[in-house]
Amino acid sequence: MCASYRVRAKRRVLEGLGISIPEVFDGDEFDVVVQGYKKTDRAPVVVLEGGRRVLREMCFSLCPRWSGEFPFRASTYNARMNRPRTQKGTGEPSRDPKTGQPSMEYIFQMPTWKASFRDRHCLVPISYAMESSYFGTHAGNMVRFSRRDGELLLGVGIWDRWIHRGTGECIDSFALLTDDPYEFFYDTGHDRSFLVISDTHWDTWLKGAFVSPEDAYGFVRENRISLDWKAEIERPMKKGWEKRAPGDDKIRAIGETVWR
Repeated sequence: MCASYRVRAKRRVLEGLGISIPEVFDGDEFDVVVQGYKKTDRAPVVVLEGGRRVLREMCFSLCPRWSGEFPFRASTYNARMNRPRTQKGTGEPSRDPKTGQPSMEYIFQMPTWKASFRDRHCLVPISYAMESSYFGTHAGNMVRFSRRDGELLLGVGIWDRWIHRGTGECIDSFALLTDDPYEFFYDTGHDRSFLVISDTHWDTWLKGAFVSPEDAYGFVRENRISLDWKAEIERPMKKGWEKRAPGDDKIRAIGETVWR
């Protein structure tokens, strides 16, 4: 859902959210555009240290701690909360043998994400996210999603620390959690969205002291909130985008997943 985003905010705005900003961040304003597919673009991320919200700089594309190399080869800037299981080799959906219903795989079961989802949580300051729309009101365009009031939002994320086995070099990286689309995002033409929770739940998420990964999963889904969203066209997509657009049946199926 969120391959690129921009964070543009005054230092005092972040501090007003109870976020401590280390001296390594100089200047009075943050203005960064990050693109996840580049894997090494760096952005400010909020973590909890010593009971305080602290700003840290990390790469936007999570490299799991067990990876043999950095950056991680797979696309890891977005972490889906769940997805249908598929059969190895064929790619066909797996089904529960008893019910015949599609079998689901959850973020806390996926090798790339499960360790970070268990013990390394973060929040990601975002001014606007940029994504493609293949149907709906903004079909055929790259679209900016933001708050209508222009205020900063904090997306829910996870992070990890990769350590080079030879040199001991440490690199921190993160991913944004994505889930079923907000109704506004669906109407605009996208099938997923990043997640936002209220500020009263920020520290609970950052602390990560959940009974189980399933409990953490439930916490995010139960405390997810929507905002008053705005969509603006960034630019038209390249010719031929229609070839990647979903058909009517697929669009209706996406509509059935809309979060309300």
